[in-house]
Amino acid sequence: MCCVSVFPQLRLDPMSAFSRKLLLHRTLSRSGFTSILHLFDLRKCLLNALFLLACVVPQISYAQKSVKDICAAIKAKKPAEALRLIEKQKNDTLSSCNARIYYLGVKAAKLLSENENERIYLQQKPDTAAYFQSIHTIFTYALLTDSAETSELKSSSKQPSHRHELNRLLNRLYPNLSVAVHFFARKSDWDKARRFAQQALEARNSAIFSNDHPANISQQQLVSNAEQFLYASFAAGQYKDAEHYAELVLQDSSKRSSILETLALVNAANKNAKGYRFYLQCGVDEYPQHLFFFKSLSEDLFAHKDYQAVVELSNRLIDKDPSNGLFPLTAAQAYDNLKQHDLSIRASEQALACDSTLFRAHLYIGRAYCRKARAIQLPLSIRSTGYKEALEQQKDFYLKARPHLEVYRSRASKDIQEWQPLLYEVYLKLNLGKEFEAISQIGNPHKS
Repeated sequence: MCCVSVFPQLRLDPMSAFSRKLLLHRTLSRSGFTSILHLFDLRKCLLNALFLLACVVPQISYAQKSVKDICAAIKAKKPAEALRLIEKQKNDTLSSCNARIYYLGVKAAKLLSENENERIYLQQKPDTAAYFQSIHTIFTYALLTDSAETSELKSSSKQPSHRHELNRLLNRLYPNLSVAVHFFARKSDWDKARRFAQQALEARNSAIFSNDHPANISQQQLVSNAEQFLYASFAAGQYKDAEHYAELVLQDSSKRSSILETLALVNAANKNAKGYRFYLQCGVDEYPQHLFFFKSLSEDLFAHKDYQAVVELSNRLIDKDPSNGLFPLTAAQAYDNLKQHDLSIRASEQALACDSTLFRAHLYIGRAYCRKARAIQLPLSIRSTGYKEALEQQKDFYLKARPHLEVYRSRASKDIQEWQPLLYEVYLKLNLGKEFEAISQIGNPHKS
């Protein structure tokens, strides 16, 4: 007996899976299971919120307690304690942008400043450095206050509540920043001089100041502070940003030579060859009598074996000051390296005519004549035409070289490697037996 199914034959189609899900959803909806899921999600969110609240509330309570402690310290006339608490609170990420705390910093620093100022006035062992530090702290917290209040504004049309008050306060104290710079510079406290100069230069850019209410600092004071920042940075070895206010510094024409020199040295310390040479070139062009620029630039060109540039530089300055023997002497050295013997001799003689103490010129003359003598090619046979004339010419060059090399030896006796090989050659070629024997005892000769 065959069995017949009482159920109709089901056909699978793409919609069957969706249909089953829809059926399941309707079934669960009728059973209230969906409400249970929603309730579970709500409970999860509530637990998260409670967890966050548990973390934040103690922090808020701690911040509020800190504010109370700061206010209590200020009320008790303990500004140093208040500033210590503020600095500690400032490191808390939850309150680092709290304008109220920063403004309390202004009040505490102001109280500290008044206390130090009173001691100075009454001559009760005044601490001038502490007074200036309190001024610096006032500026620091005033700028932080305005910045924080600006970030807390809900409308861009409004202004921070303390801006006008801070403008008046900082403008009253602004001149003290410049005084502080000079005070610390005189004490060679370069780090503090640099820090105060930077604050004097940067604070004016704060939104606390405007076209209608500008910072109380003159252009002359700005330039002066920029100069002090440059000098203090160089003296403190803070070369990296020492050039930051160079454009402002260079406005002072009365100290331009010193400024260019310092800027060149800063670039040298920063290993900025292009900047170093730029400032040296400016110095040479504007102050040819200030030999720092010429010596440093020529040394730099020699180091890079740019001898032709040395010649051009030296000749340009010879035209400006023909009486300075250093310029032709430097040209002679460059000609010596270029092996342009006649020009080296002429420049050396010009240097000696200006200043006979420039005895290194004798070395260049003696070496040039020795090289000229070597350049003469003697015929292979003594009977050859022109041999005698060539030999006489060669001897004449060695004779001219001798007195200059002997002068240089007498003036620079320790510079053996320069004069010894040349005199060895001269005495040998001139058949000066006694002199040759003596010079031979001084090290091994090597051509120069």
